Amino acid sequence: MLAWLTKLLENTTTPIGTVVHIGAGVDSELLVYQKLNCERILAVEPDDSLFKKLRTKAKRFDNVTALQAWIADTASERSAAIFANLRFNSLLPADKMLLEHFPNVQTIKALNVKTESFENIVTSHIKQIDEKSNVLVFEVQGFETALFKNSKPNTLQLFNWIVVRTSEKSLFECGATATEVKQSLTEQGFELRLSDTSQLPFVEQYYQLNTSKVELKIVKDQLVTTNNEFSSQTQKLAENNQLVAQKDVLNTQLEEKLNTSIARNNKLQTTLVELQHELKSNNENNSQLKQKNDSSQQDLKKRIKQIEWLNEKIGELTALKLKVDDERKNAADSNVELKQQIISLDKSKQDNESQFELLKIKLGGLTTQLDASEIVFAESQKNLKEQSHWHQENRKWAKNLQDQLKEKNDLFEELQKDFYAASVLSSKLVFKAQVDIESLRKKYHSKMNSERQLLELVKELRNKLEMAANYYFQLQKIYLELIEINICDTEGPNFK
Repeated sequence: MLAWLTKLLENTTTPIGTVVHIGAGVDSELLVYQKLNCERILAVEPDDSLFKKLRTKAKRFDNVTALQAWIADTASERSAAIFANLRFNSLLPADKMLLEHFPNVQTIKALNVKTESFENIVTSHIKQIDEKSNVLVFEVQGFETALFKNSKPNTLQLFNWIVVRTSEKSLFECGATATEVKQSLTEQGFELRLSDTSQLPFVEQYYQLNTSKVELKIVKDQLVTTNNEFSSQTQKLAENNQLVAQKDVLNTQLEEKLNTSIARNNKLQTTLVELQHELKSNNENNSQLKQKNDSSQQDLKKRIKQIEWLNEKIGELTALKLKVDDERKNAADSNVELKQQIISLDKSKQDNESQFELLKIKLGGLTTQLDASEIVFAESQKNLKEQSHWHQENRKWAKNLQDQLKEKNDLFEELQKDFYAASVLSSKLVFKAQVDIESLRKKYHSKMNSERQLLELVKELRNKLEMAANYYFQLQKIYLELIEINICDTEGPNFK
């Protein structure tokens, strides 16, 4: 093996740094490596008996390191096939093709072994990338493509030369062939310089790293990443446009709700004014009823019940006032809470309207009762002569009742003032909501400006991509080999 390596490396000016030989056996190629004047040699062999001979031979040289390990794509436990000829030991079982070419090679046993990953072996022994050429020699018996495909491109690109001992047809089950090895290494940026078929069915292939091809692959990867970033940014812009449209719809809905709430507040104020007029007229009617019903104790008791009912209604109105105060405190939290407060105010207004309608109904009942009291008053005039001695006492009691009614009227006027203040507060809340809408519009304009700036950045990125593409076309004109970068390179000469 390695009959043509020295001839291929004669034309290179860079010195040899590290040689890694996977499947070295007893490493009969050590003299070839020493002629290359390489700095370090790493010989890896899994078999015990072959490794002992390799270790004794490695002790003769200062720059040789012997390592016993089964090399695979990952570190794990596998089953290894052990043959009578130890050089055929493999992590793959033998195929019929191997027995056709070598009928004396027989499988002795299957052995469970622990494997080391190719990545760890290389990175632990080649720690620094310098200007020297590194050489990788592979004898892994059909396991080549599994190592190449599962290893990182940076790991293989640490080596300038790769020598692979493979076969034209697969000698092991699911093993690699020479064409498969060539395909996997060309994808990693290597070119086949020489193929030695003098020892069929085995083939020795010599590959050299093509730096221009690697750099071109890096440029292509960068272009792909930039295109992906550009597509993701366009998707983000589309999503932002959808969000802006949703914001516009929400703003229009919020403005409609605010307008409807303002209209409801205006209607409520008009109904309050009408109720005030009606209350004034009711007060006048009540004063007339007091003068007519001074002599009627039964009517006075009924009025006392009515006053108690009014007191209950006043308590309900004070409770509504407390609710309005609570809503005012919670109004400054957020725009969402403002919407909820406006809805609660609408509900409270509807309740007030229903209560005022109930008041109207009750006042109608009062008028009917007043009519009935007039009838009773006519009857009482007939009995006036009989009840003259009670007249003075009833007058005193009526005066006290008038004073109480005045106090209740004063309380009712104060309640009206508080209710008017609550309506003013609701108008202020509506005004605050309009101010918040204006602030949201300003934020929307700032968001649109930022999106415009993002579009300008995308345009700049596109211009840079066009410049990169033009630079790539110029490179193709200067370096004609870049035009056929995806076509398989021609094989080296076949030596027999």
